[in-house]
Amino acid sequence: MALLEAKVDEIFEIENGIKAIKEGIAASNEVELINLPYNLIIQLKPLLKDKKVKIHHNKTDEIPEEIAELGQVCFTSVEMKGTYKGKVVEKGEVFLRNSIFHVWWDESGIVNIGSIDFSKCARCIMDMHRDIMYLEEMDVLNIMTLYDPEDGLDAIEEAVRRSKRVRMVNMPKIVVKRLYFALQEKDVKIICAEASDEAKRAKEKFDVKIAGGLLGVYSVYKGKKVKSGGIAVDDGFFNVDYIGSEILNVRSVMWRKCADCMMRYFDWGWLEARKI
Repeated sequence: MALLEAKVDEIFEIENGIKAIKEGIAASNEVELINLPYNLIIQLKPLLKDKKVKIHHNKTDEIPEEIAELGQVCFTSVEMKGTYKGKVVEKGEVFLRNSIFHVWWDESGIVNIGSIDFSKCARCIMDMHRDIMYLEEMDVLNIMTLYDPEDGLDAIEEAVRRSKRVRMVNMPKIVVKRLYFALQEKDVKIICAEASDEAKRAKEKFDVKIAGGLLGVYSVYKGKKVKSGGIAVDDGFFNVDYIGSEILNVRSVMWRKCADCMMRYFDWGWLEARKI
């Protein structure tokens, strides 16, 4: 059974990201805003009228009245952070029914906007974040990192070395080749996009299958439709956006529940893949 082609996530140019958030809100009846910069909420305000709006914030200062009047305001003591190219920054989110927008920002303004469009993952992450904000004893939530490509590959290699289980799907050849020695003596399964020389070499040491028509997922990176690869380790997972041998973007979510979910999704794909 082949998957229908589906976009899983997207990284935007900033202005295009704000436009996409506005379009998503316009099409939604319910909206949750988490730790967004106030100037962005003001931009969104005309679109939030007549919507069911919930605003989560963690600032000790009183929220401005022009924002508080938009809907229900909920205070959480958990600080929402992300790591963007080596720097810890504020991380805001927009929850819609079946998708999430991530907004990375600091004192200089918005530095990155991304989205998760695979509805199962989006809904799971929303539930997880709500639980963490109000039920978990946690001061800071920082589980998502966006890397420069080379730093991202270093992080993947380090994570693979400390993990007992590794599951890889649709990764570019250059990454499979780089991780070959780090994968030794691990519980490894790899789904490759094609029967390349790297896949055949990996088959000598690891369980390897070919996806064939299975891989119908893709990402969008700053307006370009690109291939999306994934690797799950014991305590998280990584996404790699690429075209050919060019790595465009690497990002990670280091949270065990997400890792377990991705492992299960991989196992389903493994049943559908074919042997080399």
